[in-house]
Amino acid sequence: MKYLYEDIVFISKVITFPLSYLLFTAVARQKPDMLNQTILSVTKILFYTLLGALILAVLGFGNSNYGEVEEGGMSYGYKGYFIAGNELSSLYILVYAFFCYYMYKKVSNFFLLILGLVAGLIVAGLIVTKTAMISYLAITLATPFLLKYRESRSMLSYTRYDKKFLTIFVLLPVLTMSILYTVFYERVQANIDRMAYNFAKAGELSSFLLSGRNDRFDHAKELYLEDYSVTEKIIGTGWEHPQTVVATQKLGWGTTEVDYLDILTSNGLLGLLAIYLFWFVVLVKLARAFLHKGGNEFSTPAFLGFMLLFVNSFISGHIIYSAMLGFYLGFFTIPAIQHKQLRIEN
Repeated sequence: MKYLYEDIVFISKVITFPLSYLLFTAVARQKPDMLNQTILSVTKILFYTLLGALILAVLGFGNSNYGEVEEGGMSYGYKGYFIAGNELSSLYILVYAFFCYYMYKKVSNFFLLILGLVAGLIVAGLIVTKTAMISYLAITLATPFLLKYRESRSMLSYTRYDKKFLTIFVLLPVLTMSILYTVFYERVQANIDRMAYNFAKAGELSSFLLSGRNDRFDHAKELYLEDYSVTEKIIGTGWEHPQTVVATQKLGWGTTEVDYLDILTSNGLLGLLAIYLFWFVVLVKLARAFLHKGGNEFSTPAFLGFMLLFVNSFISGHIIYSAMLGFYLGFFTIPAIQHKQLRIEN
């Protein structure tokens, strides 16, 4: 009972997405067109909010993500006034998947299209987590191919998008590198030096990509397999017990910062299976909607963004138990799963 409040808070974060999913399912049934009609507007509002918050953080109105360079006080990365950089990265993945889709599908002006993709890079570059940077590349490069597949059901046939896409793949890297090394040279160089130091410290690529979290894997498994009773293995002990009572005394730290391990040690095997089964079912529904020729067009960004988040939950933290992300996941996934087709004018 001592840590009941903290445990309730953690559980509330975990179930935010399932509750949001049920909420927007009910909304979609009552007003089937409302979510479809507002989803792109909400996408742009959220994206520009993130962009504005991070730019203000650069100007001093916000918090750093990884501390500051000793000389000059320049921050390595920013999170504005958001609490956790990892949660911000997760929200960015979801929002940018839809924003990138909007830019490719809706924007006909080539200059504005390039400007939008560069803006996506600026957001990822200011957050500067590996998750955000890698996801930016994955979403920017994968979206046109997924659009091509949805339109022609083939990666080989020629579509009206091909000429524009090929131009972007040639022009965008050149333009991006020019901007980074002329406008943000000092900031880019500082982060390259930081990552080079972290890579040398990690000693191997897997440890670098996991930000050293792999050092905690064996300890978390030892905690679960050797210190927990059978009952605790099945239903867990609550969030605070493994994180602050056992782990800090036995291992020297609390959370592993990897979702599936954190949920396993706090909510047991039953909790892990329940929450990941829900996420897996939603992922399958999104995949089926994407592959279905008559499915909702928003299934393209929803499937891509959700899949990246699901995969990242096995190597990163604050995704499955992010209340901020969980609410928007319900809003963005329900229209994609709906069978009603929505055509966006080009």
